[in-house]
Amino acid sequence: MFRRSVLLRSSRIEAVELWWPRVGRWLHDLQLERCRISVTTLVGMLRVTPQLKRLTLKLVEFSTGVVGEGLRLEKLEELVVDFPDDSGVTLGLLPLFGSGCPRLKNFTYLYPKHPEVDQLKVVDFLEQVQGTIEEVKLFYSEFVMDAIAELDRMDNLKCVTFIGNNPFFEPANDRTVLKFCRKYPNLKEFNMIRASIKHVSACSVFIMLRSLKRATITLSNEPDPFEPLECVNYSLESLSIYAAQRATNLSQYYCPNLRELTLCGMDMAIGKLAPLLSNSQRIDTLTLQRCRIRENYGVYCILGYLPSLRKLTMGSAHLTSWNHTDKTFAHSLQTLNLNHLTTTRDQLLAIAEVFPHLKQLHLQNLPADDAVIRYLCQKLPHLQTLAITNCPISDASTNFIGQHGRALNRLELIDNGGLSKGAVNRLKRRGVCPEVVFKPPLTPAVLVKSLLAVVAHRVACSPLTVVNCLLPKVGVKPWRPDFLRVELGEEFAFKN
Repeated sequence: MFRRSVLLRSSRIEAVELWWPRVGRWLHDLQLERCRISVTTLVGMLRVTPQLKRLTLKLVEFSTGVVGEGLRLEKLEELVVDFPDDSGVTLGLLPLFGSGCPRLKNFTYLYPKHPEVDQLKVVDFLEQVQGTIEEVKLFYSEFVMDAIAELDRMDNLKCVTFIGNNPFFEPANDRTVLKFCRKYPNLKEFNMIRASIKHVSACSVFIMLRSLKRATITLSNEPDPFEPLECVNYSLESLSIYAAQRATNLSQYYCPNLRELTLCGMDMAIGKLAPLLSNSQRIDTLTLQRCRIRENYGVYCILGYLPSLRKLTMGSAHLTSWNHTDKTFAHSLQTLNLNHLTTTRDQLLAIAEVFPHLKQLHLQNLPADDAVIRYLCQKLPHLQTLAITNCPISDASTNFIGQHGRALNRLELIDNGGLSKGAVNRLKRRGVCPEVVFKPPLTPAVLVKSLLAVVAHRVACSPLTVVNCLLPKVGVKPWRPDFLRVELGEEFAFKN
């Protein structure tokens, strides 16, 4: 039986005629990441992959060449282009895929360096495939969004994601967004990430898209002239709202079938959030990231509204107290993920009292020392997964985990400076936990190696020459980087 997926990463692909036909014949998924390849070679590879269903081109550098014609990928359903090349060769390939992929359903095109140029070719491509396309994930462009709203045959469109090309929030055109949603009222998923719209426009989107299941919205910092009167959607199951520390009122939301809620970067009074929570009794996953809840009792008050809550994630916030958490509701929680919190050891110790039935616990960048880990391992008998990242623990914690973590199936110890590899190996030999993941903090030598690997890959001369000449100068032994790593799964294992 042949493996159907191939990943080529950080490779210079030149001659594949001898071995590729045997691989490509059965291939369903081909991913090229940080590779150098000629157009002729790529097209030649694709010609012998008749079963290909998914193609990913990420940070691929193309040598100059003429784009061929007549390529047919009858079964290709998904095309992903991440960080297209500067030379425009990837853009030149789009018409080839548009005419040769009659079953294309999913199209992704993200992070172009020249969006004002790329947007024209992207629209032309979508015109070619509009009869079959079901899902698009594109860089945000008012021109592209407006053009898609004008297409006549994109009746199968179900999932749409627009991602801002800027790493920070960029304003979107609210009128264009609303026009788009009026054109496609049957969307199942609609996401605006790092492309912000006004709160009143966001509510209008939720009302218009009556079949919506999943949504992600980024709110602008511009003050709304008036608060929306209502935001009702009976089909919505997953909602994510991102803001930049703006005061937000969610009291007008009514989504009774909501199961997942993510709030990021919000400044809220509990009274502005309580109506949404009390009307969403099915929420089982809640994420609060970089949120400010003004009342000190905000966290436990939130938990009291959610009797079905199973997973809670809190990050980059200020946690004052769990003490008044309703024990009836808190007992339902099974997964707790805390990261970058301003809190105390006492509040971490209280986790065992408040959430006695925890099965998964993730602690990152917290004052969780050996005493905290020992106490939690003793008091949480059902704990199956424990992840500790960048916390002040020592080798003693491995002893506590070995003694008390009897139910553990997975242990992750990442970037903990006081933890030695020897202690982790001793824990592994005891066989207490079936799966142990250990990653020590990056040392200066490792960082230098990683940086030089990138430099050596970019220069024209031999990578080994560059690396082995520079590494001794910073106190690192000469090192042979694996520039031609080929990940082909179980059946194919090519080595340098």
